Order: sequence, then structure tokens, then C-alpha cells
Amino acid sequence: MQRSLHVEEIKGHSVSDFEVEIVERKGKGHPDSLIDGASEAVSLGLSRYYLENFGAILHHNVDKGILVGGKSEARFGAGTVIAPIYLMVAGRATETVPLGGKEVEVPVEEIARQSIRSFMRETMRFLDPDQHVVIDTKIKQGSKDLVAVFMRKGNPCLERHLNRGGLRPAYTHGEPGPRVRKAPQLPSVQEKVP
Repeated sequence: MQRSLHVEEIKGHSVSDFEVEIVERKGKGHPDSLIDGASEAVSLGLSRYYLENFGAILHHNVDKGILVGGKSEARFGAGTVIAPIYLMVAGRATETVPLGGKEVEVPVEEIARQSIRSFMRETMRFLDPDQHVVIDTKIKQGSKDLVAVFMRKGNPCLERHLNRGGLRPAYTHGEPGPRVRKAPQLPSVQEKVP
């Protein structure tokens, strides 16, 4: 099959030719910004956990989300939340990590919820995420073939970590730690990591 590529110059004015450019800017409290930030916070929380406990960022994609606005009564200088915001982040993440014949559980839901709460607390100064936001997650185990790619021999970060002796202590900032507290018997880099 022959492929063809057609390139054409755009005719007309470029943006720099105009005196005024109209751009939509969404502030940090805009619903689109909040759900994007919540999803990013979950990804950062998982990445930090994976690095601290396994020496490498394992497979995850938590880029789906929905935010349903709540209801409030606003008045000058104050307000009352009548109905909470509903916020859900969904996707896939490595929930179990096979190490030394055992499976180490990753507390994905706890990490996700704590990450979202922290993000909302930092972003919305007058909003209490424990009272004013219903946080939901639909994050399921990633497919075995994708998880295996991240656990494959040849992943330099993971191999260095395995050679150091395994799991390090979990979060020290009040976040949840691994459910397996003692380092399991780990394979050497010469052994095949599943």
C-alpha cells in the first residue's frame, strides 16, 4: 500500500498579525481546572508511592474524571454549602506488585482519596473537602501485559532498587503505607521479574 502525504501552506493571517487575541482562560477554581488538577494529584501521589516503595513509577493512567457542581448560598463575604460537590477520578493503576513470589498490595484508593483531598484543600481555601466534597474513585488494576512491561527485567530504576534490598519505608507524611510492611524475599536481577 502506497502512502501519500500532502502538505499545504495555510493562507491568511497568523495570530501574531492581529492586535487582539481572544483566549479563554480558566481560573484554578473552574470545574475543568479542578477535575484536571484532581486527576493530576492522583497521578503524582501514585508516582511518589511507587518510587518510594518500588524504586520506579509503575503503570497507571488516571486521566478520566467528572466533577458535578454542588449548591451553595453566597452572600457578601460569606456563604454556606447546601449540597456538596461530587468529584470522581477513574482509570487504571498497578494495585498489586509481584515480588519474591508474593503480591504486595498498593493502597490505590487511599492514595487517590488523600491526594484529591490535599489538592482541594490547597486549591480552594474556603472549601473543606471532608464536608463539602464527595470524593469517589473508580481505579482498577491495569492489564497484566501493561503492568508486566513496567516490571520487566531491564527497567534500570527497578533493578537498582531490587539490588538495594527491596521495599523502603512507606510515606512519612501521614499518607497510607504498603499493606506488606516487611520486605519480601526479592528476586535478584539475574532472576526473571514477572
